[in-house]
Parts: sequence; C-alpha cells; structure tokens
Amino acid sequence: MHLAAHRVAMKLRENGFSLGEYDHLYICFSTEEPRGSVTLDEDVDKYFPWFRKVHVGITPDALSAIETEGETSFLLEHIENVLLTLFGSDSASAVIIRDSIKDAEKGQEMLMHFKEKKTTKGTAAIYLKLLDNGHYLPVLSVKNIDGTEVLRENLPETSDLGNLGDIQLNSKNVTVKPRKNSYTEAKALKPFSFEVQL
Repeated sequence: MHLAAHRVAMKLRENGFSLGEYDHLYICFSTEEPRGSVTLDEDVDKYFPWFRKVHVGITPDALSAIETEGETSFLLEHIENVLLTLFGSDSASAVIIRDSIKDAEKGQEMLMHFKEKKTTKGTAAIYLKLLDNGHYLPVLSVKNIDGTEVLRENLPETSDLGNLGDIQLNSKNVTVKPRKNSYTEAKALKPFSFEVQL
C-alpha cells in the first residue's frame, strides 16, 4: 500500500501538482468520523509545518481489512477522493489527480518521467519504475529528432537516485553521469554509457 501511494506521488510530481504550503499529506482512516467524510486537520505543527493530516471516515469492517492483500484499490480510491475533495476544484488539477491514480494502478509497470536532455540531434530521457521490492528501475530512452526511439535500456535497480545525474547526448553516445553531492561519493559511482546512432 505504501508503494501504491508513492507511485501516485511520483505521477503528481511529474505533472507539476502541488499541495501548496506543505509537501506531505498524511491520510488518517478513522471509524469515529462520519463514513465518507474528508476533513483537513487545521492544526499545524510549528516545528514541522511541512506536513498536514486529513481524516477520512470509514467503516469498522473497512478498517480491519485495510492492510490485507488486494486492498491497494481501496487505498487508491480514497487517495483520489481526498485529493479531489481538497485540491480538485479546478478542472486541470482534477485531470492530473485522476490520471495519476490511473497510472498508479499499473503497479510496477508505471513509468515516471524523471529527467531528460534535448539536443539538436535528439532527446535522451530517464524514466523510473518503482518496483514491488521498493527499488527503482531506471529506464533510459533515446529518440532521434523525428521522435523514433533508437535506444531503450534498463539501468541497474537502485534505492538511491544519486547515480542518475547529468545526461550527455551526441550523435554517437549517450552517457548518464552520477550526481555530485555531499551524500554520494561520486568516485564510487560509475557513469552509464551506450552507443547510439542519431
């Protein structure tokens, strides 16, 4: 269920969706709230203002079954309802929310556009799959100027996206360099390079 929620967040991020003043939303299911109700908690933690809670009323039977196998659809249905209720007042946002839920229903086959590099010769893009084991599977796709895909490669599974930094593309090669930051030892990470014909 956590992975299903993460996939929704990935697609929302890809489409530029924002929660506004906070970036974490915790859904709290409760049998004490009226069934079907969606209530945003007005209390804001002064030390952690980046998250908010929303209370969703469900039945006792639904609460007891929420963590069983096959309840991903239940969770996605409620995430969609919460997002539409709180953030779906304009049609553009409602479309993004519905499309993100629909994409998340694909499970680990869902692709999220992560980053790309455009040149006069073509485009190289990295997509992410969030696998059922919690790791990311990066997928590198290179298209020529006509939009024809000339290369598609799965990069190694990873739990750290630090090895997916700058993309370099020319008419003969595409290279994905590791990110350089204080959390990643760039020397330990090797670039991925493939031959292409653009």
